[in-house]
Amino acid sequence: MGNLLFVIKTFVLSLLLILVLQVKWGEKSIDDLVYFEMKSSTILSPINEVASGGALWVKNTFRGFSSMFTDKLKNQIDQTDAAGNRRLPEIKRHFDASKEKAKQARSRFTNWMNDEVKEEKPSDIISE
Repeated sequence: MGNLLFVIKTFVLSLLLILVLQVKWGEKSIDDLVYFEMKSSTILSPINEVASGGALWVKNTFRGFSSMFTDKLKNQIDQTDAAGNRRLPEIKRHFDASKEKAKQARSRFTNWMNDEVKEEKPSDIISE
């Protein structure tokens, strides 16, 4: 019960803080004034530099671990079908053969249709 009461109190206090920050003071709300004051603060600049340095450290550390595991994985797995290492000449040859078969099938179908049309009499076409 104590935890639920804590959550309810925190929610109510947060709601009150949000409502107070929306009050207008002159032309701007208190929220806007606090935001612009924090943005122009001299303390914020070093904090931003530290945060960007930390983000850069995390990025470089992640890349280091990632490349270490990727290299080990590449050594253990057959790379013949991996992206960038595929047998492109074989695939292209297979694709070209399939394309040629499709052209031949289309040609046979077109010839068959032309033969069917030639066998019909013009009077048969008009009467339908």
